[in-house]
Amino acid sequence: MSTKTASMKLVKPAITDKVQQTIADLAANFDWIDRMWPVGSIYMSAAATNPSTFLGGTWARVEGRFLVGAGSDFAAGTTGGQRTMGVHRSGEEAAGYGLTQTGGYRDRVVVAGEDYSGKLLPPYLSVYIWKRTA
Repeated sequence: MSTKTASMKLVKPAITDKVQQTIADLAANFDWIDRMWPVGSIYMSAAATNPSTFLGGTWARVEGRFLVGAGSDFAAGTTGGQRTMGVHRSGEEAAGYGLTQTGGYRDRVVVAGEDYSGKLLPPYLSVYIWKRTA
C-alpha cells in the first residue's frame, strides 16, 4: 500500500499497488511540484544541474545577473544594468583620500588616482540560477 511523506504529502507508491493507482499517485506528486515551482519561478543552487532533471518542466539558465526585488522602480521580469560600473573622480577633491563619499553626491564614490570601473561589487556568492519557462 502506498504511503505519504509526512512533511510534503508526496505519495510513495508501494510495489504491490495496482499500476493505475501508482500512475495516479505519481501524477499527484507532479501536480505538487508544479504548484511549488510554477512557470516564472526561480530556482537557485550551487550545483550546475538543470532542475528539469528532478523537477520536470523547462528551465532557462540566467547568467551574469543579480536579482532585485520587483516594485515601482523595477518591474517584474525586466532586465537592465551594465557589467562595469563607472566611478566619479575629482582630482583635487579626491587627492590623498583614497575611497571617500563626497558631500553632495550621495551613493557616489570618489577614487584618487586610479580607475576602479567594474571593481565595485557588493560581497556575493555565485550560484546557478534557473527560471522556469514551461
